[in-house]
Amino acid sequence: MSILSFTTEGITKYPQYQLGILFALLCTIGWALEGVVASYFMKEESLNSSVTIFIRQLSSSLFYFILICLFLDGTKVFPSFVHSPDLLFYILFSALLGAASYLFWYSAIDILGASIGMLLNSTYVVWTVCLEFILGKVELEMKFILAIVFISSSILLLIRDSKKEEE
Repeated sequence: MSILSFTTEGITKYPQYQLGILFALLCTIGWALEGVVASYFMKEESLNSSVTIFIRQLSSSLFYFILICLFLDGTKVFPSFVHSPDLLFYILFSALLGAASYLFWYSAIDILGASIGMLLNSTYVVWTVCLEFILGKVELEMKFILAIVFISSSILLLIRDSKKEEE
């Protein structure tokens, strides 16, 4: 694991930052479980990766719909989508990109296994820094370059070692 940047400066802007860190840790555990469970069902139960991701997305969508409508009074938000076609377009476009991303990820897990699929998925940190640099949102500092090198080389070493174990 690599930490690109952490500072306590300005942390008072986020009075519940500890709760945010807890949620981030829970998220990583959830992603790991999702990858392992998805891999199991695709391999052991011979489920196609497209079917597996459909089941996952459908169950998540239903859960979120119920959670938002019943517990967070989300019914007040829905009319704003109807009156804002631009907002609806951006949300649907983002959903399309997200769905494609998950389909590719599940296909990678199905083909390569959970461990390598998850490793390659963790390169999003590298892509985030590169895209932010290309779009002019961040200067490419030495710490980012070093983090990219460490993350990329760690992933390549782990993949190489896992290939040796298979042989």
